Amino acid sequence: MNTGKIPTGMTALTPFLTVKDVDQAVTFYEKAFGFTKKFAMPGPEGKTVHAEMLHGGCTIMLGGESLQCGTKAPASSEPVACSLYLYVEDVDRFFQHATTNGAKVKQPCTDMFWGDRLCSLTDPFGHHWSFGTHVREVKPEDMQKAMREQMKQATHA
Repeated sequence: MNTGKIPTGMTALTPFLTVKDVDQAVTFYEKAFGFTKKFAMPGPEGKTVHAEMLHGGCTIMLGGESLQCGTKAPASSEPVACSLYLYVEDVDRFFQHATTNGAKVKQPCTDMFWGDRLCSLTDPFGHHWSFGTHVREVKPEDMQKAMREQMKQATHA
């Protein structure tokens, strides 16, 4: 149920990423992933403690590790429990730019059975990301068939 009590410019679901250093994360996400800083809040010592960034109509929030809140960056507490999937205009160009600027490759650009061309990367803060460009429409029944075939091949490999 939507209560209508969502801040202007936000969506009902907003990823909040815990990182070791918010300022370094803001710089990386701007340079490597093309996010734009919406705003940042400095803490008492001047280091940023909270930031919000935009990409393609999506907002992400960033915050530093906090013992009081019980949050740790994935780089401090492997394994990672979730990942983010972001659509971009040209995943191949995006992949080149992101890896040149420090993202680590988990999976190079690959055409996927559901119609996206996808790559998977890990940022310097331990977060796992998938980036995709939708390249073709796939009927649900064809997607299901392709998934079963891929799973069958994976079990025989």
